[in-house]
Amino acid sequence: MYAFFAAFRYDVEGEHNYTQHLDTKLFIFSDEELEMLNWIYLGIEATYLLDFITLFLMEYQTQESHVPVRDIAKTAKRYFQTQMMSDLVPLIPFTEMLHFKYSRLFFLVKCIRINKSFRLLNAQ
Repeated sequence: MYAFFAAFRYDVEGEHNYTQHLDTKLFIFSDEELEMLNWIYLGIEATYLLDFITLFLMEYQTQESHVPVRDIAKTAKRYFQTQMMSDLVPLIPFTEMLHFKYSRLFFLVKCIRINKSFRLLNAQ
C-alpha cells in the first residue's frame, strides 16, 4: 500500500526532491504519519531482504526421490533458476538510483511482491 501511495504522491511546495521521501507529502498523511510509514517501509524492505537471503539456504525436496537437498550450491542454483528475479527486482532501490520527474513510479515495481506476501502470510 505504501508503494502505491508513494508512487502517486505530490509535492506540496511544487518542487521535486527525489532523494528524500519525507520532503514530499502524501495527500492524506501528516508529517508524523509519513515518518511512521517510512519506518514501516524500511521494516518491510528488511523483511524481504531477510527472506531473499534465507531462500538461498533453505533445503528443498526433489520431485523424483523426495529426499531433502541441503547442499547450499544446489539450493542457490535452484533459487536462481526459479524465483530469484521476482524477489530481487523489488529489492533494488530504483527511486534512489534513477532521478527524473516520474521516478517515484518505480515504487509500483514493489507490487510484484503482492503474490509473495500472500504466500508468506499463508493467506487464501
